Parts: sequence; structure tokens; C-alpha cells
Amino acid sequence: MRLFDTVSASSRPVRRRDAGLPPVCPRRSPPVRTARLYLAGIFGLALVIRLAFFLAAEPWDLSVQQHLLLRYDPKEYHALAVDLLHSGTLGLEGEDGTLRTPLYPLFVAAHYAVFGPRPWIVLLTQILLDGASCVLLFLLLRRLLEFRVAALATLLLALNPTFIFHANTLYSDNLCAFLCLAGGYALARAIQYDFARGAGPALLAAGVLFGLAALTKPVVQYLPALVVLYLVIVLRGRRFRRALGLGAVFSVAFMATLSPWLARNYAQFSAVSLSTSGALNLLILYVNPMEMDRRDLPYRAVETALLREADSLMIRDGLDPERAHGFQKARYWKWLARDYMARYPAAFVTHYAAGIFRSFFNPGTRGYAEMLGSAARQGFDMRSYPHPGELFKQWLMTKSNTEIALGGLIGTYLMVVYSGLAVGLFTAWKRYRRPFLVFCLALAAYLILITGTAGQARFMMPAMPFYLAFSAAGFVWLRDRRRSARRGHSPGAGDLPPVEWTALAARIEEKETI
Repeated sequence: MRLFDTVSASSRPVRRRDAGLPPVCPRRSPPVRTARLYLAGIFGLALVIRLAFFLAAEPWDLSVQQHLLLRYDPKEYHALAVDLLHSGTLGLEGEDGTLRTPLYPLFVAAHYAVFGPRPWIVLLTQILLDGASCVLLFLLLRRLLEFRVAALATLLLALNPTFIFHANTLYSDNLCAFLCLAGGYALARAIQYDFARGAGPALLAAGVLFGLAALTKPVVQYLPALVVLYLVIVLRGRRFRRALGLGAVFSVAFMATLSPWLARNYAQFSAVSLSTSGALNLLILYVNPMEMDRRDLPYRAVETALLREADSLMIRDGLDPERAHGFQKARYWKWLARDYMARYPAAFVTHYAAGIFRSFFNPGTRGYAEMLGSAARQGFDMRSYPHPGELFKQWLMTKSNTEIALGGLIGTYLMVVYSGLAVGLFTAWKRYRRPFLVFCLALAAYLILITGTAGQARFMMPAMPFYLAFSAAGFVWLRDRRRSARRGHSPGAGDLPPVEWTALAARIEEKETI
């Protein structure tokens, strides 16, 4: 059977825009009112959980802001937003504005312009964005998979600990995740239209939304290549020209969204690039962990040594590191990082895989404990322990009882999600629309793999809604299997023989979507 052949029947009549798409399991959806009530309940649940954490953390308290909320990257975003209001430029004292992309500082500055420099107001908007993300995920999966998968995946997103925590921080990840999900929804509309009439505007909207996501976090900037490849695979054969045309629509919209910032960087620094963060992360997030192990030194010591080594290369070429702008430095960071990867490929692959593992299983309990008023016993750097067994042992020895309890709750959630994911990755293909599943899997894999060895769960937030679809599909399959076993027959796409699927779908009322 070909990859994108029809494999099951739809729960609604096949409309013109659905032609050629593998429909979902032949199961009657709940009434529209019931679906709307469920969606409203999930939206409310997401808001209540995040607002409860917000009230417990008390981010309006000046002491909390100073010691917890405005640290690390949030401190820079806050300062950039304040500076944007005062000077209209993106750059701090001693910096040239090449490290950060503009959208999140603008997002924060817009709040400050209306409400004053109150970071907790930004958190309230992010909580609303999280609720909106749940709505988008439900609508996305409801249209192209089925109600049960959409309902369960949305519930998992509403309960997601990483989203709950970072909605209450001044990091850019929640905004980026929302924009990626909105872009995914637009792309899913193109899939729903079978990339025929109506797909062009959907891909145009997707290009703009993913472009905004790239202006929030530059890791999204290589997505057009993935989308074009996906279109060529799905529309192979006689529709190859159509694939290239739609890929061009997406890419043009994407690049047009980035063009003002790219033009600014070219005018000021003669560099056609979004930021220097990619090159810097390549050195201090990709290379640093393997050099820690090789040199037997702590993270900060290795980071300082690598940056000094890059500075020495600049001096060798006649550049003054103190006067060089960010994009000039980025060339040396990137060259040095690739040199280390080429010299020690086995060590790099090992630590890269360990970083992906940490990203999946990092509970981030220290941040939770501190925000909830429980001081962490001491810092714990997961990058210092590349082997999972030693990592878990040292984590238990280092963490306080509160953090261990939080880790147990978060770990339980992760085990539930990953158990469903392990099943759904193998079973969803026989039940649901394969073009959409390929899109979800490809996008999630791209967003996960590009995070590299960072080992922080927040970097995977844009990918989480897309793999939660597989987790939910896995649990729905297990439930159907259990019911089928009780009835004495094996589970398939539904309880009716294939010859009856079309007749059943034709009798189901058309008005069944939100």
C-alpha cells in the first residue's frame, strides 16, 4: 500500500476539500454543543491551573521579580523591552543587538507601553496564549484525526508541566510554541484541502506565522526547506509542479516576514542573518558538553575557555574582539564549533544523543520549587552527567524532598505521555490521515533535533503539541483494542467491515465540526 493511500473511513461525508485524504475512523462525533462545552472546559482548566501557579508564585512582588523572575534570559528581555521604549533600538549597553531576535522584546515592550514595566502583566497574556494553544490543538486534531484524539491531546497539553511553568516566566518559548501551533493549524488546512483550491491562502498564512515564530526563536528559520520537501513527497508525480508552487508561496511569505529584520542586519552589519544565537549556541550548547567530559572541567570554565579560543582566532586574523560586532564573532564561533565536531565526532554524537535524552526527561524541578517558595538545596547541572544511570543517582542525592516530590509528579506525566507516544507512533498510521501524521512527525522531529545537546525541556515546547497527537492516538488505540477484545474480535479502523464504511459515512450528518 502506498504511503498516502486511503486506509480508513471518515466520520463525516467526504467533501470536495477532503478529496484524496485518508479519512479517520468511522465513529460518530459528539454533538456540536458537547464538543464546544468540552473545549470551553479544557480552556478553563488550562487557565485555572496556570493562574493557580501564578498566584502561588506572586510575580507582582518586587522581591520575587528581582530574585526569581528577572534572571538569566528574562532579565535581558526585560531590559531590551525597557530600552525599546526609551530609545527605539534593540540593544543593551555593551551589546549591538545581534544576539536577540526582535519579536519577544517587542511583545514585552507592548505590554510595558500600556501598563508600565510590570512583567507580571506579560505573564497573564502568556497564560491566555496557553489557553488559546489548547483551542488550536483541539481544532487542528479534530478536523484531521478524530474527536477522541483531539480531546485527549488537548487535555495533555493543558496539564503539561513545562507549559504551565514557562507561561509564568519571561521566556520566549510560550509565544514561539503558540505561533508554531498556529502555523501548523494553517498548514493543516492546506492538507485538509488536499493542497488544491484554497490551499494557497492557507500556506501563505502558515508562512507568515512560522516567520513570526522564527523572529521569536531563530531555530525555526530552516523550516521552509522541510515544508518544501514535505510538499514534494506528498504531491509527488503529476503534481510536482503544484508542490513547487505551494512551496514557493510558503517560502515567499516566510521570507517576507523576516525581511525587515534581515534588512536591518544587512544595513548595520552587512550580514544576511537573523541573529548570532545559532553560532553561539553551536559552541556553548553543542560543543561545551563534550569538552566538559574531555577536559574534566565544569560547564562555565569550559565555556570561558572556548570563547577565549575564538577570540584568539579573531586576533590572529587582525580583528579586535572588543570592537568586532556580533556577526563577525559568530563566524569564528561557528568555525571553532565545527572544528571540534570534526575532530571528535564520536564524542559529539554521544553527547548530542545524551542532550536529546535530557530534553525529554528533564523535570526542571528547581525552577518549580523556587517559584513556589521552596528553596532548592543546590544547583544541579544535568550536562555534567552524560550517562542516564549516574544522572538519576546524582539527581536523587542532590535534590530536596520538595523537588523529589515535584519530580515524581512531573515524571509520572512524562511516563504517561511517552507510553502513549510509543504506541501511537506504530498504530496511528493505519487509522488516520497519513499526510497529516507525516507533517506532525516531521515538524516535531525537526524542532526536537535542532535543540541539540541543550538538554532543557523548554526548547522542545514548540514540538510538544505535535507529538501529543501521537500520544493521544496511542491511548485511543489501546482503548479500542481493549473494547474489541471484550467483544471477541481484533481492533481495526472501526467495528464495521470495510464495505460498509462509505455507506455509514454518508448517513452521518454533515454539521459536526466546531
